[in-house]
Amino acid sequence: RIRNPLRVVVLPWGQVASLRSRYSNEVVTASGAEFALWAIPVSLRARKKAARQTAAAERGASRGGRRGGDQGLGLGLGTPGRGAAADGPVRAETDKVMDELRELLERYEDRASRSDAPSVGEVSVRWAYEVIGPAVAGAVLLVILLAVR
Repeated sequence: RIRNPLRVVVLPWGQVASLRSRYSNEVVTASGAEFALWAIPVSLRARKKAARQTAAAERGASRGGRRGGDQGLGLGLGTPGRGAAADGPVRAETDKVMDELRELLERYEDRASRSDAPSVGEVSVRWAYEVIGPAVAGAVLLVILLAVR
């Protein structure tokens, strides 16, 4: 289920063709429709920060230690991603979430390939009237208040 501000999309795993991350995170269906995941926003700043932390950890590992006063004791006071060279590259939080969603998609595809069951369900898109109604009512009330004034 994808809950965006104006729409609610129910999308069974069998209908998902791919998940992609560019300037926004998106789900692409088998029919080619694309749906943005507003709940998982992309932060280019977080991606750049993660890339800097990975590069710094790789530079530190290639020098044979870390700069600073901890002499390799792992004290990394308040600096996440210090062990990035050993643990792999540092990733932005939303990229980690998308990786988890891709793993879920792969698990579903593995289960579907082992059984002969077809993908169940169709894509359904509906307007989020529970959000649109109060927003329209508030806009009408604002217009009335401004007109009376």
